[in-house]
Amino acid sequence: MIEDRRQFSGLPVAAVIATLVIAAHLALVWLPGINLEWAFSGAARSFATGDADLLARYFAVEANSLGLPMLAYGLHAALPFIGIDLAPRLFSIAGLAFLAAALVRLRGRLGLAVPDALLVALVVVNPLVWTFSGRGTADFLPAALAIFAVALAWERPGSGATRAAAVVAFALAIILKYHAALLLPLIWLEGLSRPGAPPARRLSSVALITAAILVWPLLFLAGIRAAYGFWIAPPQFQSIHGLVITPGFVATNLVAYAGYLALLLMPLPLLALWRRRHSPAAWVIVVVGGAGLFVAGALLLAPNGEMNFGPLDRYLAGAVVGGAFAVCAGFFVVTAAEGVATARSGEGDLRLVVCLILGIVAVIGALALTRPAQRYLLFLLPLAYLFVAPLLARRKILAGLVIAVSLALDLFVAANQLATGRAAAAMVTLLSESGGLAETDPGALAPQVGDRFPLHPAVPPAYTVVEGRAAGALAVVESAPVPFAHKVYSLVRSPAP
Repeated sequence: MIEDRRQFSGLPVAAVIATLVIAAHLALVWLPGINLEWAFSGAARSFATGDADLLARYFAVEANSLGLPMLAYGLHAALPFIGIDLAPRLFSIAGLAFLAAALVRLRGRLGLAVPDALLVALVVVNPLVWTFSGRGTADFLPAALAIFAVALAWERPGSGATRAAAVVAFALAIILKYHAALLLPLIWLEGLSRPGAPPARRLSSVALITAAILVWPLLFLAGIRAAYGFWIAPPQFQSIHGLVITPGFVATNLVAYAGYLALLLMPLPLLALWRRRHSPAAWVIVVVGGAGLFVAGALLLAPNGEMNFGPLDRYLAGAVVGGAFAVCAGFFVVTAAEGVATARSGEGDLRLVVCLILGIVAVIGALALTRPAQRYLLFLLPLAYLFVAPLLARRKILAGLVIAVSLALDLFVAANQLATGRAAAAMVTLLSESGGLAETDPGALAPQVGDRFPLHPAVPPAYTVVEGRAAGALAVVESAPVPFAHKVYSLVRSPAP
């Protein structure tokens, strides 16, 4: 077994880093809501007030469970001085502590030669983690809890208390977001491949812990069915998020998820190639293979759902996006191979690294069967850092640069949230004062202030809010709180039905 390399840990520094990021999020809790945060806080308020309209709004826009709103209501009921709108965000922020603890445990269990402080810093300031860990939605906390549960389940030797905590954390993660169940293969792979135990004993142990985890989400689902009349998600979302098992759809999503994961890990995948810079054969493979992947992606792939490059999409042809994702998926393969090679060299537990990589691939395979979304990578990104972070362990200047760039992007994200929130509030004020709120489709405003519009608007709506400065707009509002953050919304007439 690989020795737990505590000389590399820097555990107190890792705790300080996690605490500082938590403090930064707490200092920014006043930022306006995004990504349908209003739906979660509204559902929580419905439990406090009995307002059925608030719950109806939640079911109209959310396929997630009621787990987070219930937790938020429970926290507010126990500590009334914590506002019910604030409670969902506090749970997400608390997830950072679980994630940091999980990373430290997994790093030690895998025996990786990378400081805990560096690993934690890379993950908690990554822009994807930063964005969702400060938002009151059912995205980050379930991911953090599920990864924490995996870390506890992988402990060897593990006590009864540790196994019980793993069960509780994993069950809660699934209740909060059903996608968390996709991380169960990580427990299966480690348990079934564990040396020194008869196969029958390994199988029974894995089956027992799986049953102990799943019984609580199943009871929760039964309660939801009894109270609201549906399983898992409201009927309108069951078709949207249903399985689509067609070769083109699945292949596109496999490449998109692997490619986006590699993008989020940058520049670490490039370091894996840089280590082979003195090999002419490697360069030939990189150039020829990269060109082949780009052409294949450009011809065959059409990323859909939320898998895109955001604002850059308006400047990129679809073929370029498909080709870029295919090349990035190749980078993911390179980084996975680098993780295996590192473990083979004695710098990690090969069995566990292989379990980790196979688990990530299994999750990507499952996610590829339904509508893709970037936020689902929250379940995979922290785990992927485990087998690529050692590439930065001895490159202190580069490590500092990567973290600095991530922090700059985080600042950009926060500034744009402020600009978006102010512009959205200005448009709502304009519509309220003009009496046009009931006749307007919120359109681009729905994620920010959808709760400010009538639950049952005029049909068809006379007006629609769109992003940007539209030609012929009836009204335009904009916000630019800092020079590098600017948001514009336009009110336009709705197209004729």
